[in-house]
Amino acid sequence: MATPSSPSAPARDVPLLARGVGVLLPPSVRRWFWRSFYSLLVWISKGKEVDFTCMNWGYHEEGAVWPEGLGVENYSKQLYLALVRGIPLEGSTLAEISCGRGGGLATVHKLARPAASHGVDLTPGNIGLCNQKFGGIAGLDYKVGDAMALPFANASLDAVLTVEASHCYPDEKQFAREAARVLRPGGYLLWTDFRVTEDLPALKAALEADFELLVERDISQNVLAAMAADGPRRQAMITAASPPLLKGILTYFAAASGETESVRSFMRGDRIYFILQLRRRGAAL
Repeated sequence: MATPSSPSAPARDVPLLARGVGVLLPPSVRRWFWRSFYSLLVWISKGKEVDFTCMNWGYHEEGAVWPEGLGVENYSKQLYLALVRGIPLEGSTLAEISCGRGGGLATVHKLARPAASHGVDLTPGNIGLCNQKFGGIAGLDYKVGDAMALPFANASLDAVLTVEASHCYPDEKQFAREAARVLRPGGYLLWTDFRVTEDLPALKAALEADFELLVERDISQNVLAAMAADGPRRQAMITAASPPLLKGILTYFAAASGETESVRSFMRGDRIYFILQLRRRGAAL
């Protein structure tokens, strides 16, 4: 029987919206669109009775034991902890690319105990929020930067993280080249995001020249479980803070309802949410 990855299997007819807004946009305008969108979120939440520091869809693992004190954003922070699980980060120098509002990286910095953690994001408003919330934490800093041209010297990092962000990049292969450039040999690229299921093999193939694949996980069911558990909280924030005209798009963006295409595409198997843990090829320094 043909499988979706075999040459004889027909391409899946994936609904356009399931591919994600960022994927549908021409690469030349993606950077502008997403910087504008996240700037809009900063404006919407400013002065409102909402406080969120993570923007991913979350992760739930039945029976898993997590550190105490993750707070109401526990599902989103658990995605970060699942991504770095098993990777020796204590005493390292790491960076999160597209760090958003900074809460995920702050959690990794606290619990994994790297020597230095750098957050990079294209949206100045996000970096302002990061510094306002986490700027006083030793060894943790945030700055404006572009995933297509990372603001780090060659071979200067031990780990690079990207969480639910690469689907927005105009050129994910360029990001992978930049990650390879800034990582020391033996350093780690820790990547979690979603893709149309049939597109994931091409992404992995693009990484083979510079990276050794250590761990690959399909976490779609874990993400769906987190969406279901955390949806009511997210919808309450959207209802409290967003203008009426934006409630629909923000509900889609936050996967706050099981009726959105964000959720249905994973249920159908059109999209896969993955974790990749990769190691930079070359002898460790």
